[in-house]
Amino acid sequence: MGRSRAPMALVVGLALTMGGFTASADAAPSGKGVIAQGVDPTTLDMINQQETPASNVGAQIFDTLYERDSALKLVPALAAEMPKLVSPSVWELKLRKGVKFHNGETFNAESVKFTMDRILDPGGKSVWRARFPTVERVHVVDDYTVDIVSKVPNAALVNVMATIWIQPAKYFQQVGEVKFNQAPVGTGPFRFKEWRPDVFLTMVGNQDYWGGPVTVGELTVRAMPEPSTRLAAI
Repeated sequence: MGRSRAPMALVVGLALTMGGFTASADAAPSGKGVIAQGVDPTTLDMINQQETPASNVGAQIFDTLYERDSALKLVPALAAEMPKLVSPSVWELKLRKGVKFHNGETFNAESVKFTMDRILDPGGKSVWRARFPTVERVHVVDDYTVDIVSKVPNAALVNVMATIWIQPAKYFQQVGEVKFNQAPVGTGPFRFKEWRPDVFLTMVGNQDYWGGPVTVGELTVRAMPEPSTRLAAI
């Protein structure tokens, strides 16, 4: 696919070394890229953070249901089409078929419900819960359809859904929150490989990415607090 999945902080660094994320279907990931940012992520559990360092990494490992294209227009990502308002307080979301998480788990309606349920859980610690004050529940209609049910009409709900990275229900439930943070699994263009906090975090290109094969074989994010050190590294 032609769109870039990287936030601006990563695009600048990648342009210096590789010049792009995706290529033709028969191209295998190759080469290495190194990105320097001021500090290391504090977590890789994306629903428990609101920080740029973690988001820079999360945008490579995970996908959202909707995203912004180069013209900042909202377009489907893990969703198959734009949502439909089926009643004043219910949005119907049709999901993309054939998408796999990095561990082989199937992306489906349960993935969306699980992620949203974690966010909405009053006993949880997700910082994203405040962004969904009107959402009452997520209802699974079928394997690739979910309804987002609100207490009152909310026209801005879709914009917020574009900021939520979807997580795999079975894997998370199997390994638990601590292990998931240490070895996250998403559907994004890069697979998690290794994280040594405050030293480096390494990801590898996902050749099976639903958005098109990734050209970069390995991507490393390093924490370099000093701007002069980051400039010298380039």
